Amino acid sequence: MIAPLLATLLSGPTALPGEATRSIHPVRLMTDAPARCVSLPSGQGMSFVLDRDELDAIIDAAPKHWTTEAERQAFIRARRARALLDAVEGTDALGCAVAGRPADSEYLVLHLGEQGRLRAWDAGAGAFVPLVERLEYNLDCRQGLFGTYTFRKPGGEEFFFLMSCIR
Repeated sequence: MIAPLLATLLSGPTALPGEATRSIHPVRLMTDAPARCVSLPSGQGMSFVLDRDELDAIIDAAPKHWTTEAERQAFIRARRARALLDAVEGTDALGCAVAGRPADSEYLVLHLGEQGRLRAWDAGAGAFVPLVERLEYNLDCRQGLFGTYTFRKPGGEEFFFLMSCIR
């Protein structure tokens, strides 16, 4: 599938001058189960688990119209949260509503991770994981045809992939 190809593309030696660079950032995760949750299946037996009440709060806090960059970002986050909730189909073993991956709504995962408000469930271990790694590759597309964000368990297989740009 695409994961082995991406692993090959994203691995390798340190970039030479003019080549795309790759960086790895630890992302600390919450390990408590929210009372109401939405699960975003992500591959390799992993799912991101989002707090349903937080998604509702993101939607409720969004401006109807925006004039500043902060308001625009809040508007986009609310649109993404609404798209996730609209894509819910059934429940998983945790009792979370399971969302598909509509449009660009999964970029909300990046925001929640940056805010320290993200959870990841490892079905194989039957537990929330306290830490994942976010790999960033050529995010601005200045040195290649595409840029990506990839999440993985520390030193493990990638389980979530997002494009940051395409040229």
